[in-house]
Amino acid sequence: MKKLLSLVAATATIGIFALANANPISVNSTSTSFTCNLNAAGACDAIIGGSIVTGAMNRVDVGLSSAGTLSSTNADVYDIGANNEENEITALNVLAGTSFVVADADKTNSPPADMGTTTQWTIDTLAAWVIIKIGAGHLFIENDTGGALSIVFSGIGTAGGVSHYTEVGGTVIPIPGAIWLMIAGLAGLGGLSTKSKKKP
Repeated sequence: MKKLLSLVAATATIGIFALANANPISVNSTSTSFTCNLNAAGACDAIIGGSIVTGAMNRVDVGLSSAGTLSSTNADVYDIGANNEENEITALNVLAGTSFVVADADKTNSPPADMGTTTQWTIDTLAAWVIIKIGAGHLFIENDTGGALSIVFSGIGTAGGVSHYTEVGGTVIPIPGAIWLMIAGLAGLGGLSTKSKKKP
């Protein structure tokens, strides 16, 4: 029983350590940053790298654009050309390797009234991805929670403000964090049970 309690305590300590050591994600080339779910480690990632090239009618040229990667520390802002949902979805599909369609997108044109001077702004979402039109470009944030995500921006007004954000895709049913502790505990009990049966 002592070993089981030690295992559960160690698992909880690792979880608390991970939460305490999560850092804000910095939006490159700006003084803006954001946190997800009160800075919880692994709650969200942003796309960096890759490239978006625009072609005819200022649309994303899929053939010339390239995939990015996910980062838990930085976010790049991309010029995607024409400012519409079709271009946003095409850019997301190129950068993230997803296959969304415009029908998967829900655009919200309601930034804070004082966006030019505000220091903090929050988006609460259940979407799989959030695309934010910030300044002259877009940033792409992935919801890694499988459920509710709260994105809190700091210094948002310094990046040229926000005109809108677009939520993309649904979410899967989240597995509560406590379930992992329970699974670890049951595995520990199973191990102890097997070990005690082997003794004469």
